[in-house]
Amino acid sequence: MFIVTTLAFLLSALLDNLTTSIVMTSLCAKILTEKEDRLWFAGMIVIAANAGGA
Repeated sequence: MFIVTTLAFLLSALLDNLTTSIVMTSLCAKILTEKEDRLWFAGMIVIAANAGGA
């Protein structure tokens, strides 16, 4: 989770926050099978992307 959120944080500085959130969330949706895990990762990705763009 830390690797994915760090990557989202760094990408959001280069790209738009929404674009980074969509790309990283769709990537995690393909990798993870459990719905609860996907929700945790999606939440952390959105937080990291918004913090990285600031």
